[in-house]
Amino acid sequence: MNSMNYFQLLDLPVEADLDRSQLDKRYREQQSQWHPDRFVTASEAERKQALQRTSLINDAYETLKTPLRRIEHILAVNADVEQIKQQAKLPLTFLEQQLAMREQLEVVATKGDRNQLTQLHGKVDQQRSEVWLQLRSELLHQDWCAAHIALQKLQFLHKLAEEVDHLEDRLLEA
Repeated sequence: MNSMNYFQLLDLPVEADLDRSQLDKRYREQQSQWHPDRFVTASEAERKQALQRTSLINDAYETLKTPLRRIEHILAVNADVEQIKQQAKLPLTFLEQQLAMREQLEVVATKGDRNQLTQLHGKVDQQRSEVWLQLRSELLHQDWCAAHIALQKLQFLHKLAEEVDHLEDRLLEA
């Protein structure tokens, strides 16, 4: 397990759907408290501690502001991730579905069909929403293995969504 809990560091609840304004507020408060400029006249040890703390606060903020990284962190502070990775295997049906959607994306790219691309975009967004709901439930029930599988699904879907967005941009430019 990870020893540093970024939620505790920033005094935030451990939640998949973190309130971004609350995160930003806690980050600014911590940065203000530990900013190295406030420790210019302090001892060498205190200046070093402030610099380390600021770096840690920055890492916490960067991790928690990104949903997938936030979920990875939740798993890291609550479970033995290496053990979970050995147990958590994506279902073959999901992998086959991902392959089919990637093939569909290639066909859309070849044909330049914006209507099919819009349909694919909607399909990916719907699946991401469904898996996100599933993930939130798994986290709530502290089923870390199932949560890790849902996270893996979201990572696949996130990458596919980025590729769909990229193709959408290319078709709009053409």
